[in-house]
Formats: sequence, C-alpha cells, structure tokens
Amino acid sequence: MNFYIYSFFQEAIKKDPDYEEAYLKLGDCNTQLKQYVTGIEAYQQAICINPYYDQTYLHLGMTYFHLGKYQEAINALQKALQIRENSEVFANLAKNYLALEKYEKAEEFVLKAMKFDPGFPESYYLYGLLYLQTEKPEKAIMQFKRALLLDNQLLDAHLQLGKVYFQLHQYELAEEEYQYLLERDQEKAKQLADFLNQHQ
Repeated sequence: MNFYIYSFFQEAIKKDPDYEEAYLKLGDCNTQLKQYVTGIEAYQQAICINPYYDQTYLHLGMTYFHLGKYQEAINALQKALQIRENSEVFANLAKNYLALEKYEKAEEFVLKAMKFDPGFPESYYLYGLLYLQTEKPEKAIMQFKRALLLDNQLLDAHLQLGKVYFQLHQYELAEEEYQYLLERDQEKAKQLADFLNQHQ
C-alpha cells in the first residue's frame, strides 16, 4: 500500500474533518496494513458523518471479520443491507455465519447472493465451503468448479479444490491444483503443500 496515498487521505481529513470519503479510504488503507482497530475507527467516523452509505458498513463488517468478531460483522452488514441489497453483502453475511457454524443461515444468504447476481463467483465458492464444513466433498467440488467457471483466477477455490481432491485420493487432480497455484501465488501454493504433507 502506497504511503503517499495514506498520507494524502490524512491530510485531506485535516483540511476537511467532515470529508466522509477520506475516512472510508483511510479505513481501507489501515485494513490493508492489517491495522484493523484503526481501520474500524476510521469507518465509524465516516458513519458519523454519513450513516446512509452502504459501502462503509460493508467495509466495517469485513474488517470485523478479520478480527474474528463475527457478530459485530453481521450487525454492520445487516445495516448495509437495510440501505441497499447486493451480492457482496449477502456473501459476507454467509461467510460470517459459516465462521459461526450456523449453516442454515449461511446457506440462506449464499442463495440470496446467487439469486441477486448469478454471475457472482464468491457465492459459489462460499457454497463450496459450506458443503466442505458439512462433510459433502463431492457437492463442494461442484460449487468450486462453478465459481472457477465464472472466475478462473479465484485462487482460494483452486486451493480448496486441491485439498478436497487429495482427501478423495484424486492425487493427480490435487497436483494439478498445486502446480496452478505455484505459478501464480507462492503463499497459497505453500498452504496447499503444507496441507498435503500433514495429511499424507
């Protein structure tokens, strides 16, 4: 994250303390730097200035998720939903309910995300995770593949596919996913390799 961009928004706020967009961007900058508490403070300041912008609540909810504060995330996302429905909010609600192992609620919001925008790949990825967590690996594979048909660069879907293929003893397919990740994201390739080594 560019330090000059961060400084720009700090200076913008000094000049205009009611510059809502600057607080939102500053929150995003802090979140990228994994300074989540500082990011939350910036989003909350933006909400004080304008409590009717759905994106601020969405970003606030996503930051709470990073902190493992799933109920706080859900509360923020529900406020975003009251302002404007969209697939990203539905999907993030599903993600938090998955983290809480509330699978019926997670499925409810995954399906809402799909209905709102059938072309939103994250919905199918999350549905795959739901099937994984409820021990339905074949159905999980189907959903991960649907996500990748929409966005083949969704690397988390490749990562999860590699894990599922290995668990189902489909080693060649797991290797293909590893090689795909190795060419594009060393960190995710390492995650898959570590998983494979731990489960051999």
